[in-house]
Amino acid sequence: MKKPNFATSAFAASLFAVTAIFVSCQSLQQEIPIQTVEEEDNSLALEIEKKLAKEDAAHFLGQNADSGECSTLASTAQKALAAEGLSKKQQARLLALQGRALFLAGQNDGAKKALADAQKKYPFDEEVLILENRLFPSSAAVQKKSDSPLMLLEDALSLYREQNYSQAAARFDTAFLRLEDFYKEAYNPLRQKAWSLKGMALPKTKEGQNIAAASEINVGDLLVLCRSETDLLDRIGAAKKISAAKLYSIVAGEGLLTSLSGSEQDNKASVPQSDKTLTRELAARFLWNLRIKSLSDKSAATKYSTRYRANVRAKSPVADVPVYSKDFDAILGCVEKELMALPDGRNFLPQKTLSGMETFEIVKNVK
Repeated sequence: MKKPNFATSAFAASLFAVTAIFVSCQSLQQEIPIQTVEEEDNSLALEIEKKLAKEDAAHFLGQNADSGECSTLASTAQKALAAEGLSKKQQARLLALQGRALFLAGQNDGAKKALADAQKKYPFDEEVLILENRLFPSSAAVQKKSDSPLMLLEDALSLYREQNYSQAAARFDTAFLRLEDFYKEAYNPLRQKAWSLKGMALPKTKEGQNIAAASEINVGDLLVLCRSETDLLDRIGAAKKISAAKLYSIVAGEGLLTSLSGSEQDNKASVPQSDKTLTRELAARFLWNLRIKSLSDKSAATKYSTRYRANVRAKSPVADVPVYSKDFDAILGCVEKELMALPDGRNFLPQKTLSGMETFEIVKNVK
Protein backbone atom coordinates (compact mmCIF):
# COMPACT_ATOMS: atom_id res chain seq x y z
CA MET A 1 0.00 0.00 0.00
CA LYS A 2 1.30 3.44 -0.94
CA LYS A 3 2.14 5.61 2.08
CA PRO A 4 0.46 9.00 2.21
CA ASN A 5 2.65 11.96 1.30
CA PHE A 6 2.29 14.18 4.38
CA ALA A 7 4.23 17.04 2.79
CA THR A 8 1.82 17.06 -0.15
CA SER A 9 -1.18 16.91 2.19
CA ALA A 10 0.15 19.80 4.26
CA PHE A 11 0.73 21.84 1.14
CA ALA A 12 -2.82 21.13 -0.07
CA ALA A 13 -4.27 22.14 3.28
CA SER A 14 -2.32 25.37 3.25
CA LEU A 15 -3.41 26.08 -0.31
CA PHE A 16 -7.05 25.47 0.68
CA ALA A 17 -6.74 27.86 3.63
CA VAL A 18 -5.18 30.58 1.50
CA THR A 19 -7.88 30.10 -1.14
CA ALA A 20 -10.61 30.33 1.50
CA ILE A 21 -9.12 33.53 2.89
CA PHE A 22 -8.83 34.97 -0.62
CA VAL A 23 -12.46 34.12 -1.43
CA SER A 24 -13.57 35.57 1.90
CA CYS A 25 -11.69 38.79 1.22
CA GLN A 26 -13.17 38.98 -2.27
CA SER A 27 -16.63 38.67 -0.72
CA LEU A 28 -15.93 41.38 1.83
CA GLN A 29 -14.72 43.74 -0.88
CA GLN A 30 -18.22 43.75 -2.32
CA GLU A 31 -19.46 45.68 0.72
CA ILE A 32 -18.58 49.26 1.54
CA PRO A 33 -16.14 49.16 4.48
CA ILE A 34 -17.70 51.71 6.80
CA GLN A 35 -15.38 52.70 9.65
CA THR A 36 -17.20 52.66 12.98
CA VAL A 37 -16.21 54.11 16.33
CA GLU A 38 -15.52 50.67 17.78
CA GLU A 39 -13.08 49.54 15.05
CA GLU A 40 -10.35 52.02 15.82
CA ASP A 41 -9.33 54.36 18.61
CA ASN A 42 -11.11 57.64 17.88
CA SER A 43 -10.57 59.26 21.25
CA LEU A 44 -9.05 62.29 19.52
CA ALA A 45 -12.38 62.86 17.77
CA LEU A 46 -14.79 61.82 20.53
CA GLU A 47 -14.71 65.07 22.51
CA ILE A 48 -15.31 67.04 19.33
CA GLU A 49 -18.26 64.78 18.46
CA LYS A 50 -19.84 65.34 21.89
CA LYS A 51 -19.74 69.12 21.60
CA LEU A 52 -20.67 69.12 17.92
CA ALA A 53 -23.80 67.05 18.61
CA LYS A 54 -25.25 69.85 20.78
CA GLU A 55 -24.65 72.50 18.12
CA ASP A 56 -25.99 70.22 15.39
CA ALA A 57 -29.21 69.55 17.30
CA ALA A 58 -29.71 73.30 17.86
CA HIS A 59 -29.31 73.83 14.11
CA PHE A 60 -32.06 71.30 13.32
CA LEU A 61 -34.34 72.79 15.97
CA GLY A 62 -34.29 76.04 14.03
CA GLN A 63 -31.97 77.76 16.45
CA ASN A 64 -28.66 79.17 15.32
CA ALA A 65 -25.67 77.04 16.20
CA ASP A 66 -23.04 78.94 18.19
CA SER A 67 -20.71 80.04 15.39
CA GLY A 68 -17.94 80.83 17.87
CA GLU A 69 -18.13 77.37 19.42
CA CYS A 70 -18.25 75.75 15.98
CA SER A 71 -15.19 77.67 14.82
CA THR A 72 -13.38 76.56 17.97
CA LEU A 73 -14.30 72.93 17.28
CA ALA A 74 -13.01 73.27 13.72
CA SER A 75 -9.70 74.62 15.06
CA THR A 76 -9.50 71.80 17.61
CA ALA A 77 -9.93 69.23 14.83
CA GLN A 78 -7.23 70.96 12.79
CA LYS A 79 -4.78 70.83 15.70
CA ALA A 80 -5.62 67.16 16.36
CA LEU A 81 -4.64 66.37 12.77
CA ALA A 82 -1.06 67.36 13.61
CA ALA A 83 -0.69 64.39 15.97
CA GLU A 84 1.79 61.73 14.89
CA GLY A 85 0.79 58.22 13.92
CA LEU A 86 -2.76 58.92 12.80
CA SER A 87 -4.16 56.42 10.33
CA LYS A 88 -5.88 57.62 7.18
CA LYS A 89 -9.20 56.66 8.74
CA GLN A 90 -8.54 58.80 11.81
CA GLN A 91 -7.45 61.72 9.63
CA ALA A 92 -10.59 61.36 7.54
CA ARG A 93 -12.82 61.48 10.63
CA LEU A 94 -11.10 64.57 12.02
CA LEU A 95 -11.31 66.32 8.65
CA ALA A 96 -15.01 65.46 8.43
CA LEU A 97 -15.68 66.78 11.93
CA GLN A 98 -13.81 69.94 11.01
CA GLY A 99 -16.01 70.25 7.92
CA ARG A 100 -19.21 69.71 9.89
CA ALA A 101 -18.20 72.40 12.38
CA LEU A 102 -17.42 74.83 9.56
CA PHE A 103 -20.76 74.00 7.91
CA LEU A 104 -22.64 74.86 11.12
CA ALA A 105 -20.62 78.07 11.38
CA GLY A 106 -21.82 79.04 7.90
CA GLN A 107 -18.46 78.47 6.22
CA ASN A 108 -19.57 76.25 3.36
CA ASP A 109 -16.44 76.67 1.23
CA GLY A 110 -14.26 75.49 4.10
CA ALA A 111 -16.63 72.60 4.74
CA LYS A 112 -16.45 71.50 1.09
CA LYS A 113 -12.65 71.59 1.15
CA ALA A 114 -12.61 69.51 4.33
CA LEU A 115 -14.93 66.98 2.66
CA ALA A 116 -12.70 66.69 -0.41
CA ASP A 117 -9.61 66.17 1.79
CA ALA A 118 -11.43 63.60 3.96
CA GLN A 119 -12.63 61.64 0.93
CA LYS A 120 -9.04 61.36 -0.30
CA LYS A 121 -8.02 59.85 3.04
CA TYR A 122 -10.92 57.43 3.59
CA PRO A 123 -14.26 58.18 1.93
CA PHE A 124 -16.33 55.59 3.80
CA ASP A 125 -15.99 56.87 7.37
CA GLU A 126 -19.40 57.63 8.84
CA GLU A 127 -18.57 61.25 9.63
CA VAL A 128 -17.37 61.76 6.04
CA LEU A 129 -20.67 60.40 4.74
CA ILE A 130 -22.61 62.64 7.15
CA LEU A 131 -20.72 65.72 5.97
CA GLU A 132 -21.42 64.72 2.37
CA ASN A 133 -25.12 64.43 3.17
CA ARG A 134 -25.19 67.86 4.81
CA LEU A 135 -23.47 69.58 1.92
CA PHE A 136 -25.27 67.62 -0.79
CA PRO A 137 -28.61 66.41 0.65
CA SER A 138 -29.67 64.71 -2.58
CA SER A 139 -26.63 62.40 -2.50
CA ALA A 140 -26.95 58.74 -1.57
CA ALA A 141 -24.50 59.06 1.32
CA VAL A 142 -26.98 57.96 4.00
CA GLN A 143 -27.87 54.79 2.08
CA LYS A 144 -24.27 53.59 1.90
CA LYS A 145 -24.53 52.06 5.36
CA SER A 146 -28.12 52.44 6.47
CA ASP A 147 -27.84 50.04 9.42
CA SER A 148 -24.96 51.87 11.12
CA PRO A 149 -26.11 53.69 14.32
CA LEU A 150 -24.72 57.07 13.22
CA MET A 151 -26.20 56.69 9.75
CA LEU A 152 -29.56 55.75 11.25
CA LEU A 153 -29.39 58.99 13.22
CA GLU A 154 -28.46 60.91 10.07
CA ASP A 155 -31.38 59.31 8.25
CA ALA A 156 -33.69 60.39 11.10
CA LEU A 157 -32.39 63.95 10.79
CA SER A 158 -32.89 63.91 7.01
CA LEU A 159 -36.48 62.71 7.46
CA TYR A 160 -37.03 65.43 10.09
CA ARG A 161 -35.67 68.07 7.72
CA GLU A 162 -38.09 66.82 5.05
CA GLN A 163 -40.90 67.10 7.67
CA ASN A 164 -41.58 63.37 7.47
CA TYR A 165 -42.12 63.34 11.22
CA SER A 166 -43.71 59.90 11.50
CA GLN A 167 -40.76 58.06 9.99
CA ALA A 168 -38.26 60.38 11.67
CA ALA A 169 -39.68 59.62 15.13
CA ALA A 170 -39.38 55.87 14.58
CA ARG A 171 -35.85 56.19 13.15
CA PHE A 172 -34.70 58.26 16.14
CA ASP A 173 -35.87 55.51 18.48
CA THR A 174 -34.04 52.84 16.49
CA ALA A 175 -30.82 54.87 16.45
CA PHE A 176 -30.98 55.75 20.15
CA LEU A 177 -30.98 52.08 21.10
CA ARG A 178 -27.44 51.76 19.70
CA LEU A 179 -25.90 55.18 20.21
CA GLU A 180 -23.89 56.55 23.11
CA ASP A 181 -25.76 58.59 25.70
CA PHE A 182 -24.42 61.98 24.60
CA TYR A 183 -26.16 61.56 21.24
CA LYS A 184 -29.46 60.81 22.95
CA GLU A 185 -29.08 63.82 25.23
CA ALA A 186 -28.34 66.18 22.34
CA TYR A 187 -30.94 64.95 19.86
CA ASN A 188 -33.77 63.90 22.18
CA PRO A 189 -35.56 67.29 21.84
CA LEU A 190 -35.77 66.59 18.09
CA ARG A 191 -37.11 63.11 18.74
CA GLN A 192 -39.75 64.50 21.10
CA LYS A 193 -40.75 67.16 18.60
CA ALA A 194 -41.02 64.59 15.81
CA TRP A 195 -43.31 62.47 17.98
CA SER A 196 -45.45 65.49 18.87
CA LEU A 197 -45.80 66.51 15.22
CA LYS A 198 -46.41 62.98 13.95
CA GLY A 199 -49.80 62.81 12.27
CA MET A 200 -50.51 66.53 12.60
CA ALA A 201 -51.79 68.55 9.66
CA LEU A 202 -48.93 70.63 8.29
CA PRO A 203 -48.96 74.01 6.54
CA LYS A 204 -49.73 73.81 2.84
CA THR A 205 -47.09 76.25 1.62
CA LYS A 206 -43.32 75.79 1.72
CA GLU A 207 -43.05 79.17 3.42
CA GLY A 208 -45.44 78.05 6.14
CA GLN A 209 -43.73 74.67 6.54
CA ASN A 210 -40.35 76.30 7.13
CA ILE A 211 -41.79 78.51 9.86
CA ALA A 212 -43.70 75.62 11.45
CA ALA A 213 -40.48 73.59 11.76
CA ALA A 214 -38.80 76.20 13.99
CA SER A 215 -38.71 75.80 17.78
CA GLU A 216 -38.99 79.58 18.20
CA ILE A 217 -40.29 82.18 15.78
CA ASN A 218 -40.59 85.95 15.78
CA VAL A 219 -43.42 88.41 15.23
CA GLY A 220 -42.62 88.70 11.54
CA ASP A 221 -42.88 84.93 11.17
CA LEU A 222 -46.35 85.02 12.77
CA LEU A 223 -47.52 87.51 10.17
CA VAL A 224 -46.03 85.56 7.25
CA LEU A 225 -47.63 82.36 8.58
CA CYS A 226 -51.03 84.05 8.76
CA ARG A 227 -50.67 85.44 5.26
CA SER A 228 -49.52 82.19 3.65
CA GLU A 229 -51.83 79.76 5.48
CA THR A 230 -55.00 81.76 6.19
CA ASP A 231 -57.09 84.64 4.83
CA LEU A 232 -56.97 86.51 8.16
CA LEU A 233 -54.97 89.40 6.71
CA ASP A 234 -57.01 89.76 3.52
CA ARG A 235 -59.36 92.12 5.33
CA ILE A 236 -56.58 94.70 5.78
CA GLY A 237 -55.33 94.44 2.21
CA ALA A 238 -52.17 92.45 2.88
CA ALA A 239 -51.48 90.86 -0.51
CA LYS A 240 -49.96 87.40 -0.61
CA LYS A 241 -46.88 88.46 -2.56
CA ILE A 242 -45.70 91.53 -0.64
CA SER A 243 -42.42 91.35 1.25
CA ALA A 244 -42.27 90.41 4.92
CA ALA A 245 -41.05 93.95 5.74
CA LYS A 246 -43.99 95.53 3.90
CA LEU A 247 -46.39 93.10 5.58
CA TYR A 248 -45.09 94.06 9.03
CA SER A 249 -45.44 97.76 8.16
CA ILE A 250 -49.10 97.31 7.12
CA VAL A 251 -50.01 95.24 10.18
CA ALA A 252 -48.29 97.60 12.61
CA GLY A 253 -49.88 100.57 10.87
CA GLU A 254 -53.32 99.02 11.38
CA GLY A 255 -52.64 98.84 15.12
CA LEU A 256 -52.78 95.03 15.22
CA LEU A 257 -49.61 94.81 17.32
CA THR A 258 -50.57 97.48 19.83
CA SER A 259 -51.78 96.73 23.36
CA LEU A 260 -55.32 97.78 24.23
CA SER A 261 -55.51 97.58 28.02
CA GLY A 262 -52.65 99.75 29.23
CA SER A 263 -52.25 103.48 29.56
CA GLU A 264 -52.09 105.46 26.32
CA GLN A 265 -48.34 105.81 26.74
CA ASP A 266 -47.83 102.10 27.49
CA ASN A 267 -49.99 101.06 24.57
CA LYS A 268 -48.01 103.20 22.13
CA ALA A 269 -44.73 101.81 23.45
CA SER A 270 -45.93 98.22 23.28
CA VAL A 271 -45.51 97.62 19.54
CA PRO A 272 -42.86 94.90 19.06
CA GLN A 273 -40.31 94.91 16.27
CA SER A 274 -40.59 92.31 13.54
CA ASP A 275 -37.65 90.31 14.92
CA LYS A 276 -39.04 90.18 18.46
CA THR A 277 -39.35 86.58 19.67
CA LEU A 278 -43.00 85.59 19.63
CA THR A 279 -44.59 84.97 23.04
CA ARG A 280 -48.08 83.83 23.93
CA GLU A 281 -48.87 87.38 25.07
CA LEU A 282 -47.87 88.89 21.72
CA ALA A 283 -49.80 86.25 19.80
CA ALA A 284 -52.93 86.93 21.87
CA ARG A 285 -52.57 90.69 21.31
CA PHE A 286 -52.38 90.26 17.54
CA LEU A 287 -55.29 87.80 17.35
CA TRP A 288 -57.54 89.88 19.59
CA ASN A 289 -56.85 93.05 17.62
CA LEU A 290 -57.58 91.16 14.42
CA ARG A 291 -60.89 89.97 15.84
CA ILE A 292 -61.88 93.44 17.04
CA LYS A 293 -61.06 94.82 13.60
CA SER A 294 -63.90 92.75 12.15
CA LEU A 295 -66.49 93.87 14.75
CA SER A 296 -68.73 96.89 14.45
CA ASP A 297 -68.85 97.36 18.24
CA LYS A 298 -65.34 98.61 19.08
CA SER A 299 -66.16 98.81 22.78
CA ALA A 300 -65.70 95.04 22.82
CA ALA A 301 -61.95 95.68 22.61
CA THR A 302 -61.72 96.60 26.30
CA LYS A 303 -64.86 95.05 27.76
CA TYR A 304 -62.95 92.81 30.20
CA SER A 305 -60.74 95.53 31.67
CA THR A 306 -63.75 97.88 31.91
CA ARG A 307 -65.68 95.28 33.90
CA TYR A 308 -62.92 94.09 36.24
CA ARG A 309 -61.32 97.47 36.94
CA ALA A 310 -64.68 98.91 37.95
CA ASN A 311 -64.49 96.78 41.08
CA VAL A 312 -61.37 97.49 43.13
CA ARG A 313 -61.69 94.07 44.81
CA ALA A 314 -62.00 92.12 41.61
CA LYS A 315 -59.36 89.52 40.96
CA SER A 316 -58.22 88.39 37.58
CA PRO A 317 -59.69 85.03 36.53
CA VAL A 318 -56.29 84.15 35.06
CA ALA A 319 -53.75 83.67 37.82
CA ASP A 320 -50.66 85.07 36.06
CA VAL A 321 -52.36 87.95 34.19
CA PRO A 322 -53.07 90.93 36.50
CA VAL A 323 -56.18 93.04 35.97
CA TYR A 324 -53.98 96.00 35.04
CA SER A 325 -51.88 94.10 32.49
CA LYS A 326 -51.62 95.99 29.21
CA ASP A 327 -52.83 92.84 27.41
CA PHE A 328 -55.55 91.89 29.90
CA ASP A 329 -58.37 92.20 27.35
CA ALA A 330 -56.47 90.37 24.61
CA ILE A 331 -55.60 87.41 26.82
CA LEU A 332 -59.05 87.05 28.41
CA GLY A 333 -60.70 87.51 25.03
CA CYS A 334 -58.57 84.83 23.37
CA VAL A 335 -59.23 82.40 26.22
CA GLU A 336 -62.98 83.04 26.30
CA LYS A 337 -63.32 82.75 22.52
CA GLU A 338 -61.17 79.60 22.63
CA LEU A 339 -58.53 81.03 20.35
CA MET A 340 -55.92 80.12 22.96
CA ALA A 341 -56.03 77.97 26.09
CA LEU A 342 -54.71 78.01 29.65
CA PRO A 343 -51.99 75.32 29.50
CA ASP A 344 -52.47 74.20 33.12
CA GLY A 345 -56.07 75.35 33.52
CA ARG A 346 -55.11 78.37 35.67
CA ASN A 347 -52.20 80.24 34.08
CA PHE A 348 -51.79 81.72 30.62
CA LEU A 349 -47.95 81.79 30.68
CA PRO A 350 -47.81 85.08 28.77
CA GLN A 351 -44.02 85.16 28.39
CA LYS A 352 -43.69 81.59 27.18
CA THR A 353 -42.35 81.48 23.62
CA LEU A 354 -44.27 79.74 20.87
CA SER A 355 -42.85 77.28 18.36
CA GLY A 356 -43.79 77.53 14.71
CA MET A 357 -46.07 74.51 14.91
CA GLU A 358 -47.81 75.77 18.06
CA THR A 359 -48.46 79.07 16.31
CA PHE A 360 -49.81 77.32 13.22
CA GLU A 361 -52.18 75.27 15.38
CA ILE A 362 -53.52 78.52 16.86
CA VAL A 363 -53.93 80.60 13.72
CA LYS A 364 -55.43 77.84 11.58
CA ASN A 365 -58.42 77.65 13.93
CA VAL A 366 -59.12 81.38 13.94
CA LYS A 367 -62.21 82.28 11.90
